[in-house]
Amino acid sequence: MERLREEVERQPFATADRDDRPQSALPLPVTLSIGACLLAAKDQMPDAVQALSAADRALYTAKQAGRNRVIALCFEATPGLANQSCD
Repeated sequence: MERLREEVERQPFATADRDDRPQSALPLPVTLSIGACLLAAKDQMPDAVQALSAADRALYTAKQAGRNRVIALCFEATPGLANQSCD
């Protein structure tokens, strides 16, 4: 995921005018924040709502931490949503 984030950041994104013609302006800088829910073991499979909720929390954590980063939350063996970083 980090490689994807870095590649997006390196790419020059051109802007276009209303007629979809490229403008001569400087490239538009684009960054990417990614939130993910990771599982430590197969038997810890959350339901879809829990997995999406954990990934959503990870995304908002990435944005609050300054954007342009990847945050992954690990699902714990105990029931409930993940709340620890997977470093």
